[in-house]
Formats: sequence, C-alpha cells, structure tokens
Amino acid sequence: MPMTGTSMASPYVCGVVGLMLAANEKLTAAQCQGILRRTAKPLPSADYAWKNDVGYGLVDPESAIQEAKIVGLRSEV
Repeated sequence: MPMTGTSMASPYVCGVVGLMLAANEKLTAAQCQGILRRTAKPLPSADYAWKNDVGYGLVDPESAIQEAKIVGLRSEV
C-alpha cells in the first residue's frame, strides 16, 4: 500500500542519519541536519528553498553519507 507524509519519511531519514553516523561517529545533530539540507535534491519544478509540504526536497543518501565521511577532516596544505 503506497503511503506518504512525515510518518513515512521519518524512518527513512533516521536510517540515513544512522548511516551517516556509522561513517563518522563524531557528527553532531546540527552537522547531520546541515548535511541533509545541503545534499537534498529539489523536487521536479521546484527550487532549493524550504517548502512547508516537502522541506528541502528529496534526501540523497549517497551524497549525505559521502559528505559525512569528510566532515571534520583537515587537509594538510
């Protein structure tokens, strides 16, 4: 049965955050939120601005996890 809404999105997003924390256990809640916002993809015919009914768009798990891996790393210059 197809379902939508926050009740369906919450477990999915929690799973993505769990994978982000597995990739980098030192992430804070604020960093996780920022990563999810930065890596979200807008819905078709939408922009990157916040929308009350769809938030920042579609979660991009692969991008979020890749970014989580590099947060906090310092590069030697």
